[in-house]
Amino acid sequence: MKIAYFTQNPVSISETFFSFLVTGLSEKTGNDGIIHVVGSKTGKQLIENTFFSNFNLNFLGLRLLYEFEERSGLNSDLALSWAQRTASKRLAKLKRFGMPDVAHVEYGNTAIRVYKYLVDNKIPFVVHYHGKDASAEFISPTYTRESSKVFDSANFVITASEHVKRLLVIRGCDESKIRVIRYGIETDKLQPISWDERFKSNPSLVFLGRLTEKKNPLALIHAFKLVLDKIPAAQLTIIGKGKLEGEIKNRVQQLGIADAVSLLGSMPQSEALKIVNQHWVFTQHNVTAVDGDQEGYSLAPAEAAALELPVVSTLHNGIPEHVVDGVTGYLVREFDYQSMADKIVDLLNDRDRMRAFGKAGRQNIQKLNDPQNRLSQIYNLLVETSQKVNAQAK
Repeated sequence: MKIAYFTQNPVSISETFFSFLVTGLSEKTGNDGIIHVVGSKTGKQLIENTFFSNFNLNFLGLRLLYEFEERSGLNSDLALSWAQRTASKRLAKLKRFGMPDVAHVEYGNTAIRVYKYLVDNKIPFVVHYHGKDASAEFISPTYTRESSKVFDSANFVITASEHVKRLLVIRGCDESKIRVIRYGIETDKLQPISWDERFKSNPSLVFLGRLTEKKNPLALIHAFKLVLDKIPAAQLTIIGKGKLEGEIKNRVQQLGIADAVSLLGSMPQSEALKIVNQHWVFTQHNVTAVDGDQEGYSLAPAEAAALELPVVSTLHNGIPEHVVDGVTGYLVREFDYQSMADKIVDLLNDRDRMRAFGKAGRQNIQKLNDPQNRLSQIYNLLVETSQKVNAQAK
């Protein structure tokens, strides 16, 4: 069985669950059993058979189409047709690697570019939806219409959470096609430091993620101000960059808490998690953004839990599926930064509870997010897809 594994661009393969999957599938199928198809001109080559096809360079055309639709209320197929024709033309060179028996496509917005090529070449495929591609992208009538064609054409659809599964069912995807397969987290590489070591520093909170509306770091800033009112020695570390960075800096100054907040910017994930490991509590105030954008599974809180940090977050998308309220952390309603502050204060004042939540959190993630289990489930699904189509052809 030969697999074509599609990712949008080099950025997407920086996510550890992507790289673990593509290299794992390569090991399962042998050197010539998988082709990594990357939709941009350059990037990191994870396996020997990597095809930088440039099919994703039509992203700008699709984005302009969505903006045109939103402003005018009209539909236009021109940009989409161009994007799909361009993708098919560029993917035609894939045959030099040998035509695949089955394809795995990351993201729904990648699938609407490449599904016609896959269908025309009789390549069965599986699509993995994550977050924005299952939520905010549906603001576009064209994306909605083409997604229904992807749903019909795909043999299976993968999501990391039951919540995203429900979103796709509501959008018209056949529920029997959907498989919930959690992201993999290599917990053996995430070794928590001792709580005695953590407690040598001041009470501390940490946030790791992009500074975007759906992660709502501004709500976290306001929650932290309330925490400081009760625990003046508390510290907050924010790791990440994004369009809200300037506003966050201004808000920190306005609230007079600059001495207690450290903004570290972005850094490699491995370095960021070393810093996360030094703190007492992981905090992230996820919400549904104004444009409908949602998190899918939200890996950062799960990785923090693997480091034995209790998590305080929100009742948002897939987060309640791996943060167990009152057992591994606390969950509050979206935008309720006052309740978030109360939960954080309760934890910071109860060291035994922090230890207990942290231990339970790591055990929970080890059970839910076994990367080898994820690899096996996806590989078996691809085998099933290939075998089913071959049987139908006979």
